[in-house]
Amino acid sequence: MSHVKNLQAFEKLLGVCTGLERRYNPGNQNLQVNAMATLLSLAQQSWEEVKEAAQAYDLATNNRQLGFERIRKLSSSVYSMLRACGANELALKDAQNARRRIWGARITETPVDEVGKPIERPAGARPSYSRSYAVIVEYFERLVTIVATDPLYGAYEPELTIASLQETVVDLHRLNKAVTDAEVALDEARRRRNTIWYLAQQNLVDTAISVRSYVRGAFGFQSQQHLQIQKIRFTKPPL
Repeated sequence: MSHVKNLQAFEKLLGVCTGLERRYNPGNQNLQVNAMATLLSLAQQSWEEVKEAAQAYDLATNNRQLGFERIRKLSSSVYSMLRACGANELALKDAQNARRRIWGARITETPVDEVGKPIERPAGARPSYSRSYAVIVEYFERLVTIVATDPLYGAYEPELTIASLQETVVDLHRLNKAVTDAEVALDEARRRRNTIWYLAQQNLVDTAISVRSYVRGAFGFQSQQHLQIQKIRFTKPPL
């Protein structure tokens, strides 16, 4: 991962500059050792925030996947119970349509990048179950509304009662919202990291490049100091 390499490279660069002691004395305050140490600390903090946000996102998506795993079979049980209760054909037709929409999405894993955020699928690719959670909720809620308003529907099985089904709808919405909130937090953490590392006026990579230029000018192109620092590589990934 280029982000980790950049962080490690800057830490090494700071160590080299610190080892030069008084011989390293740039006029630009942003290139001085103390300023570099502060920038490194900010960069490390932003990286930790990204990792924490990614872990929270993974937890939210895992919880949602577990919470949705039973919904397809549950929708079939609800439809069968509605049919067994003698509901009219129109209600059964609407319930069947909702059930088919729920079953129409398959379960596959969504590919993720280095810190957990979902990667966009190519245009025209078949949507997976994990990208259809909103659709699942919509049609399961519609199914629950159908049975809740049908006077013939009656179930004594705990998970098939109207109250239990309505609680399930609320829980599914909560699981979806948790993922949305976690994704927003992850995006914000990445934005802060990218600003400190690549976008701000005195960002991590640009500062490192300026430090190398200073060492080359102060000690000479063929100096041991410059040759040592020249081996430390930095890259700016596409943002």
